[in-house]
Amino acid sequence: MNTVERYRNVAFGLTCLLVLFLIIYMLRPFWQAIVWAVTLAIIIYPVHRRIAERHGDTVGALVSTVAAMLFVVGPLVLTGLLFYAELRTMAAVVEQGADGREQSLSLSHLIDEADRFVEPYAQQIGLTDFSVRTTTENWAKSLQGKTGQFITTGIQVILNFVFGMLLLFFLLRDGRKLQIPSLDLIPLEREQSQRVLDSVYDMVHAAFLGIVLVALAQGVAIGVTYWLLGVPFPFLLALLSILLALVPMAGTPVLWVPIAILLAAQGEYGKAITLVAVGILVVGQIDTVLRPLIIGSRVKVHPAPIFFSLLGGIVTLGPVGVIVGPVVLIVGIGAAQILREMVRQAASEEEAAEDAG
Repeated sequence: MNTVERYRNVAFGLTCLLVLFLIIYMLRPFWQAIVWAVTLAIIIYPVHRRIAERHGDTVGALVSTVAAMLFVVGPLVLTGLLFYAELRTMAAVVEQGADGREQSLSLSHLIDEADRFVEPYAQQIGLTDFSVRTTTENWAKSLQGKTGQFITTGIQVILNFVFGMLLLFFLLRDGRKLQIPSLDLIPLEREQSQRVLDSVYDMVHAAFLGIVLVALAQGVAIGVTYWLLGVPFPFLLALLSILLALVPMAGTPVLWVPIAILLAAQGEYGKAITLVAVGILVVGQIDTVLRPLIIGSRVKVHPAPIFFSLLGGIVTLGPVGVIVGPVVLIVGIGAAQILREMVRQAASEEEAAEDAG
């Protein structure tokens, strides 16, 4: 290769990197929508394939996208709106200092109990002016004044939603056509590239079904229990329980155990026992039985790496880290396995060459 050809190759490589950087930079505001669109495409692709076999790729993609909007994305958007409404209601209650209704667990009483519990420890470390009620009231006032910020966030969510649904449609319609060119871009043999792609497919299924849906089931179960027991803001507590259920080694007990203790402290022993029983026998068993069953059947990876990839993904990337963290893990494991195979193959070829010589 002469100097001119080397210069052209280097210039072409740098140009490709620059174009790739610009593409990533332009798509940066929508990267979470891209991740969720790809995830939904993988999850609902088997259903889409059946529809497409009868009615064609375009009709199948359209029907599958509309179904995803109605049964997956729609409820999530509604949940976000309800969460915001209940959060504002709770902020108003905190700011007024009273619930204004008869409930077995008063929010105002909860704040007073927390103040009495925290005050001795706060004084020991020199925080003599610290007050849980003052802190929560200040938080409530700041929340009440952030309506404009919530509106801006809502507009961003809508834009991401539209972009994600468009991308989902094209992924479903043209996914099979894009698969072969995508595999050709990976600098591996076709069989190795396909193996990595299959492992990512299995991990996305396992992460979504074994982590997200299990957390959703736990949150719904404990949320219904809060509502039946008369605990205030059960919907908000249910959503917080779902988020806690996504975090390994934490889970819903972080929330329902203190609430059960507060119920018992107010003399509501029957309700406290009921909450503990549901938390252990129902919510706990959902996690113990379903999660290993779903994840273990698809992904042959030790639980410890999955735990750290999931936790690290959530901490660094937010909710989308539930999917991205485990996927990065499985791609890394797949790459390590392929590298090991290549090293073994090279060693075998060297031994064969030495024997032949």
